[in-house]
Amino acid sequence: MRVETCFSAAGCEIVASPFLVGEAELGKLALTCSEDWIKSLPADVIDPTGPAPVSLEILNGGKFYYCQSAWTNVYPDNPCGVLKLRARRGHASGETYGGPANNDKDLEDGMELYQSEGSDWCVRLWEIPDELGLTGPVLVGDTIGTGTTLAGVLGWLTEKMVAAGSVQDIHVFTIAGAAEWDTDGGVVKKLTPIDEALAAHGKQLTVTFCNARYALQSNGTDLCPCPEMGAAWVPEALEIVKEKVGDPAFLKQLKCAVWDWGDRFDREGQGDREGPKHHLTEIKEYFEGQDGCPQYILEGIETRLAAL
Repeated sequence: MRVETCFSAAGCEIVASPFLVGEAELGKLALTCSEDWIKSLPADVIDPTGPAPVSLEILNGGKFYYCQSAWTNVYPDNPCGVLKLRARRGHASGETYGGPANNDKDLEDGMELYQSEGSDWCVRLWEIPDELGLTGPVLVGDTIGTGTTLAGVLGWLTEKMVAAGSVQDIHVFTIAGAAEWDTDGGVVKKLTPIDEALAAHGKQLTVTFCNARYALQSNGTDLCPCPEMGAAWVPEALEIVKEKVGDPAFLKQLKCAVWDWGDRFDREGQGDREGPKHHLTEIKEYFEGQDGCPQYILEGIETRLAAL
């Protein structure tokens, strides 16, 4: 497995400005991040003149990485396709930490299940296209916390490719992600069997982090950007964020590099949640309780709330 970290000024702005929401401003930055990632991929990893790639969108969060558009913007003569599906992690047992219990039971019509060998975690997949039609590299944009859902989806996809006799390289990009986690090893450990399965067919898995490998906290959700808490940054990116925030000590109080990515957009299937309004209300309550919070963050939250 090839694990890299690329620089993106747009990614710095996302981390330092938790009040950014919606496709017009946050989406524009996310697209730029993905373009920076595409440009960073070396020729020995992906050939832009080779078979056209396909962007795998694990809805809803993956949709807002805009990998299909990013690739096509960078390489317009070799446009990227798209493959969309939905997935949800859970436990096969009665455990409820981090996901619902008995996730392997009572699957609805059209749903499929993937469970890693020896793991209680399992992933439901649905809204799966009848034909995957993969003939080129697979691009995957996703926020990475524990990496459980991502590993399940890619494990399922790899099995499908092997069965179809059409195994492709997989390239993962995360605007905010953690490589390791003390609780269970984290995403790199979980993706190792997938990397081995691809390698057996002469293919490879790459994982690229944008600007930093953040420190996943014990709750399995918060991606802390503070180096003192374990975040490992590209030096240039860290300096940009520190200058924006003002007081470097406040990086610990930023709490999370990305918060709930899908919540920051107007997405389908919100249920009783309100997307950007829910996100802004949540961070307003949090940052108003933090001593020394930069004024631009508090003003940015109020400005976006007033505009909704």
